Amino acid sequence: MPTQKCVFEYDEVKVELSGPEFGVANAWDKQVLYYILSMIGENTDVSPAANTFTFEPADYFRVARIGNPGGSQHHQLIMSLKRLRNTAVRTTIGSGELEMTDFSWLSAYKVNWTGEGEDMRIKTVTVDVPRVLVTTCAGASATWLCPRPIGNSP
Repeated sequence: MPTQKCVFEYDEVKVELSGPEFGVANAWDKQVLYYILSMIGENTDVSPAANTFTFEPADYFRVARIGNPGGSQHHQLIMSLKRLRNTAVRTTIGSGELEMTDFSWLSAYKVNWTGEGEDMRIKTVTVDVPRVLVTTCAGASATWLCPRPIGNSP
């Protein structure tokens, strides 16, 4: 499958997205990204150097209100992580209108498993968030991009 590309422009801000074979991050992946970015918002003392976060899928599924998550939801979570990691973002956000910044929604991710055979489930997921997102989300002017903390939502 060829690389996909989307371009969004608003006022002086431009965002270009491109991704490989499994496509660019999509609306389904936004919920995963918001969950990850909300971890930055939960830690008001997060420094721009702190960009690694670990979560249990059960917490994500609870917050996302995905009831009775099974194998297909775990597979969808992994596919979302792949698309978020492999979507290339080019933007002027946070760098000024004369500069472009390139990054992926996730720098890296690691999945830890538990169980055996058909009983295997994701135990934890560790994600590395690009410094540009951590810095942007830690700043007060990024409320349109970075959600309020949702980790303690019902």
